[in-house]
Amino acid sequence: MVGFDTLEFVAKANEKILNYSETLPQHTYRGNSLKCQFANYQAFVNPKNWKVYFSQSIQKAVDGQNVFFDIEAQRQKLLELCDITHLNLELARVYRQDIATTIELKHNPETIFPLFVALDGFERELNGGSLYFNHYAKDGTKRNTLLLYDKVRELREKRQPVPLQCNGGN
Repeated sequence: MVGFDTLEFVAKANEKILNYSETLPQHTYRGNSLKCQFANYQAFVNPKNWKVYFSQSIQKAVDGQNVFFDIEAQRQKLLELCDITHLNLELARVYRQDIATTIELKHNPETIFPLFVALDGFERELNGGSLYFNHYAKDGTKRNTLLLYDKVRELREKRQPVPLQCNGGN
């Protein structure tokens, strides 16, 4: 199933927002921002302008993994986030939205990637075990990226558990 992976957005809040944050073992700062968590979703609150920056895999916030995606559970998590924080996420500005899916392959991705030669309007880049198709604007800034990679390999490299459904697969 297709779903969202990383979702980065910012919303306007007020000082009451910190009353809704979950206690973290360590409060760390990024610039002037306080790192906190809402409904298992990582956020940074800037007390100077009361903007809340959310950045995390929405599926990891749902169930701790980002291999299989449940769009309905993700929608429920965002509604829960609205209820807890009292933020109007309809007014939030989205900076990054990764759409993802997991496809089980019969063959190793490194043997299949050379078959993906071109994608109209995108530059192809094979980097290690990943295949990138990058689309650039006229001014040279990167606009969109299609990324294909071996998720099982990534999980093993990060020493994260591989779901049973993926064992033996590519």
